[in-house]
Amino acid sequence: MAPPPSTETIAAGLAALRDDATAWLSAAADLARAAAAPPPLDADEFGLAGEWSGLTAVHADLRRQVADRLAEGARTGTATAAALNEAADGYERDEQAAVHGLLGIW
Repeated sequence: MAPPPSTETIAAGLAALRDDATAWLSAAADLARAAAAPPPLDADEFGLAGEWSGLTAVHADLRRQVADRLAEGARTGTATAAALNEAADGYERDEQAAVHGLLGIW
């Protein structure tokens, strides 16, 4: 049977989980900002030909879909960060409980 992880190994693992959560939150914030900002090309720039050809409607639909996917990515990133933090908190509580249990036995 393998020896239990050292206190330093556990601390490094918890820090890595929390660092990953921070990175996911940062990415989610970037995606949310991008979802809120319109793309640089406005449908009006297509002119009358864009309206006649249907390109204006396609462009509006594409802008909506891009914004929706970016917002979805932001929500997923936020949820991933929360799950990573929850996992780190749970592991930390379990480790503290195990240490207290062992110390109580000795």
